[in-house]
Amino acid sequence: MSAVIALCHFCDQHGPSVLINTRVQYGTDSSRETNSALTTSTATCCACEMNSQFVSIDEKTQANYISCRMPYHLPKLSSWLQHVCVRSLSCEVNPCLFSERENCCLSLSFSVRDAMARGFHRWFSIVITMRDLALLSGLSQFLHQFVNSVIKTIQERALQVYNLEKPFRFNNPPQSRSLSSLTRCNYIFAQVHTWFTWLLRAQSRYFSECIPRSPYYHAHPDIALDGDIRSLQSFLGPDSFKRVILGLLEGKQIILRGDNLTAVESAIKTLKTLVPEKCCKDTMNADEYVEPEICNLLGVGTQVAVPQPTVGIIRVDILQGNCHLRTLEPETSRYPTYANKLLKAVENQTLNNKVLNYHLTALKKEWTNISKLINRVPAENSSALLLALGVQDQDKQLIKYWSTSLQ
Repeated sequence: MSAVIALCHFCDQHGPSVLINTRVQYGTDSSRETNSALTTSTATCCACEMNSQFVSIDEKTQANYISCRMPYHLPKLSSWLQHVCVRSLSCEVNPCLFSERENCCLSLSFSVRDAMARGFHRWFSIVITMRDLALLSGLSQFLHQFVNSVIKTIQERALQVYNLEKPFRFNNPPQSRSLSSLTRCNYIFAQVHTWFTWLLRAQSRYFSECIPRSPYYHAHPDIALDGDIRSLQSFLGPDSFKRVILGLLEGKQIILRGDNLTAVESAIKTLKTLVPEKCCKDTMNADEYVEPEICNLLGVGTQVAVPQPTVGIIRVDILQGNCHLRTLEPETSRYPTYANKLLKAVENQTLNNKVLNYHLTALKKEWTNISKLINRVPAENSSALLLALGVQDQDKQLIKYWSTSLQ
């Protein structure tokens, strides 16, 4: 399921209901899907009624943007839309971003003035749902701004009608009314379709959903790796994992040398996500040894000659599914704050893999910003800043390396 946008309302007779939803269909089956959506109907009250269906076609991408009340020919999507409709109109947080099962949703609820309603308000919401929570979170500010402009337009039109009907409101009992009646705009649903279509097209032009797949997906069957940082910790062993992480964060050269290049490459891909891009100069499947000044995360096969471990070089040999750490770096019990928080998060089993990845990304961003900030302050004036930022003595090597690399 790609992104779907829906306008929902609270009906006096049926409770939370979807008024109109807009989705996109690609490929050769688009015409058949469109016909199925448009020919399906259901009996509703006047407030839930949306007699028109709309289709916009993007000739360049062969995409059909389909708007109808509910896609009943797609039971799973219909069920999910009804679920988020109920949740959006019953949630006290606005806007609300939530994720359940395989899908996630951004919800914005709002009220519209109505002289014929109980309390003179009717509740609506606009929900945007997709599978990629990271994408939805990243787009939330843009989506929020655009949806707010749509909401403002609807509210202003309804307010004009309310001001006209207000003198006669006591002469009429409360009654259900459609959105077109509230705004006195017969083509309001056509406009909603146009707004939602533009938003879907703008979103898909610059961004696309990404369903993450494990970098260890094609790893050697003898090596039990699941593609996350925890599986790498289990594979390397807790002690070796800590030493490798410390060396990586402080700019030491990490050499992974093994008889399974897929596992070597997978481990490098996982490790490089823990440091800023400019702090990681990686080389995979190199034909010869590369100096630390050029590459600090090196992956080679067993046929490549590499130097013996020294201070500044940490070597991990992966042979027949087993890992052997070789290093002359002295052991320490004082790890940088970032490393301590990272290791603590990895060991916290209450965090699932998705939450753990978001947490580690936030930690990396935090210390990236700290390093950039300290680098801009003269050394003689940095003591108070270091104290304010909570930087300790064991963090200084990390700060020094990151600050230099991020220039």
